[in-house]
Amino acid sequence: MRKLVVTALVVWGGASWSGAAEGAVLRVREGERIQAALERAQWGDTVLVAPGRYMETLRLPGGVTLRSEAGWGETWLEGSGSEPVVTCEGAGDRALAGFAITGGPADGAALRALLLQEGHLAVRDCRFTENAGDGIAATIYGEASELTVSDTILDGNRGRGIALDGGFARAQLLGNRLHDNRRGGLFISLSEWAELTAKGNEIADNLADDGAGIAGLVADGAVARFLENRVAWNRARACAAIHLVASAARVEAWNNVLTGNLAFEAYGGAFLVARDGAGVVFGNNTVVENEAPTGAAVAVETIAGGTASVVNSILWGNTPADLEGVPAAYSVLGRGPAGTANVAQAPQFLAPELGDYRLLPRSPGVDAGSNAALPAAMARDCNGEGRIVGRAVDCGAFETAPAALRAARVDGALADHIAAFFAGCEAVRYAPGGASRAPSGCVPSPPASSCLDSGRAARPGRSTICGSCPDW
Repeated sequence: MRKLVVTALVVWGGASWSGAAEGAVLRVREGERIQAALERAQWGDTVLVAPGRYMETLRLPGGVTLRSEAGWGETWLEGSGSEPVVTCEGAGDRALAGFAITGGPADGAALRALLLQEGHLAVRDCRFTENAGDGIAATIYGEASELTVSDTILDGNRGRGIALDGGFARAQLLGNRLHDNRRGGLFISLSEWAELTAKGNEIADNLADDGAGIAGLVADGAVARFLENRVAWNRARACAAIHLVASAARVEAWNNVLTGNLAFEAYGGAFLVARDGAGVVFGNNTVVENEAPTGAAVAVETIAGGTASVVNSILWGNTPADLEGVPAAYSVLGRGPAGTANVAQAPQFLAPELGDYRLLPRSPGVDAGSNAALPAAMARDCNGEGRIVGRAVDCGAFETAPAALRAARVDGALADHIAAFFAGCEAVRYAPGGASRAPSGCVPSPPASSCLDSGRAARPGRSTICGSCPDW
C-alpha cells in the first residue's frame, strides 16, 4: 500500500514548483539501492535516504524528490569516476537535497543536468566535493525551464564549482559556497533572454587561468544579476575575481565585496566588457586589497555601443590602481579616472583586518552615494539591512547602521572598542540638524585576532563579509 503525503507546493531556496496532489515516501536504508527506489517512484513521490555511503550512479526522474534523512554530513553518494554521479534529464520538477556527492568524472560533472522545455531542478543543502571534474554542469533551455542551487557547498573539485549554459530559461544561485575549485568557481554562458540571479554566494580561494571567481559570456538579450556576493582570495593568471563579457545583454552587480584576489599577470579584481549595445552596471560594491602587476582592480571596457557605469562604490587600496576604463560617480575612489562627486579619502572600515568592510559612522563614504542611481529593488544592503539610513545612500556594499553594529556578535575585545566608539560618536552623526562629523579620537583599533559573528578563530583579514564566520 502506498503511503499518501500531501505535497501541494514544494519550496526550495526561494524557488517553488507545484507537485502532484499526493505522493508516496519511498525509504532507502543503507545497503539498498537508491536507483531501484527512483525507478519505482511515481510523479510526486519522495525517495528518502537513510545515513550511509552509497556507491552508485543515479538518474533522477521528473516529478520526484530525492532527499536524505540526516543531511550531507552523514549521507554520501560516490561515483566511479567514469560518469556523472547524478543525472537529470527531461521535463518535470525534481529536487535533490541533503547529500555529499563525490567521485564525478574528469571530463564531466558530479551532477549533470539537461533541462529542456519545462525541466526544473532544485538543489539544496548539498555538498559537491573532490570531484575530478566540475561539481555541477547544467544546460537549461526553454522558457519554462529552471535551475535553483541554494545553500550548497562546492569545494575541492578539479574542474569548476558550477558551469551553467542557458537560453530562454531561468537560474538562481542562492547562498552557496564555491571555494577551492581548480578551474574556477562559477562559469556562465547565457543567451537568448536567459536570466540568472546569483545572490549571497561566497566564491573564494578558487584557481583558474582566467576569471577564477566568476567568468563567462552573457549575450543576446540575457540578463545576469550578481547581488550580495563575496568574491575573495581567488587566484588567476588574469582577471582573478571576475571576467564577464556582455554582448547585446545586461549585467548588473550590486552590493558585492571583492577582496584579496590576486592575478599573476593583470587585473586582480573585475574585468567587465560591454559590447554591441550591452549594458553593465557596477553599483554599491566594495572592492579593496586586490592585486596584480598591471591593470586596475575594476576595469570596464565599452565597445560598439556598449554602455557601463560605476556608481556608489568603494574602490580603495588595490594594486596597482583602483579603476580604469570608465569614470566612477558618487564613489570612494583612490586611483582612477576623474568622475562625478567622488571622494578621495580613506573609507574607514569597521575592521578591515577581519574582513569586515562595514563603514564607521565618520567614514567619508557615509551618505556620499546617489539615491537616484539606486534601483528600487536594491532596498537592502549586503547584510540585509535597509538602505538610505541618513540623508543619502552610503557607498559600498554595506549601509552604516549603528544599531546593527552594536548588535553584532563579536568577541569581548572588539565589542569594547565598538562600544567606546559609539559612546562618543554615534550621537554626533544622528543628532538633530544632521551633523556628521565625529569628534577626533573616536576611531577604534580592533584587535586583529578577533572573529566577528563566531567564537572560532579567523585568519587575519578573512572573516565573514555577508554571513557567519567560515570554517577556515
